Amino acid sequence: MGELSIALQMDPIDQLNIDSDTTFCLALCAQERGHRLYYYHPDSLYLEDGHVKAITTEVTLQRQKDNHVIFGKKTLHSLNKIDVVLMRQDP
Repeated sequence: MGELSIALQMDPIDQLNIDSDTTFCLALCAQERGHRLYYYHPDSLYLEDGHVKAITTEVTLQRQKDNHVIFGKKTLHSLNKIDVVLMRQDP
């Protein structure tokens, strides 16, 4: 299996408790397997011509308290072009 693109819809990624947040653990494991991570918040979602799109930010994660996310380039993605969309949010 090659590199996958994984979009993470979740609560603010920079405010996570990395010791207990399961989404962080799942994403970090995916990254360690060579997959690319893209973060977006539901506020950036919209529908255009029948396609769900989001403004995403490429992220790199690290198990370092208070410095666990490095933000990269922002990109407009059609989510149907993303391999995996992981939606994990507190109600």
